[in-house]
Amino acid sequence: MDDELFARIEQYLLEYPNSNAIQIADALKIQPLEVISFIDEGRLTMVEGTFERLED
Repeated sequence: MDDELFARIEQYLLEYPNSNAIQIADALKIQPLEVISFIDEGRLTMVEGTFERLED
C-alpha cells in the first residue's frame, strides 16, 4: 500500500509541484499525516517556493 500511495502522491506532485501536504491530502482523499510520513522517511522532501492562488 505504501508504494501505491507514494506513486499517487508522486504523480500528483508532477502535475502540481508547489502543493503542500494539505493540498495533496485533500486531492487524494488521504490524511495529511500520510504525506508527512513520507517526508519523515526521507522519500519526499520539502522545498521553499512560491504559492500561487488557486482558482475555485
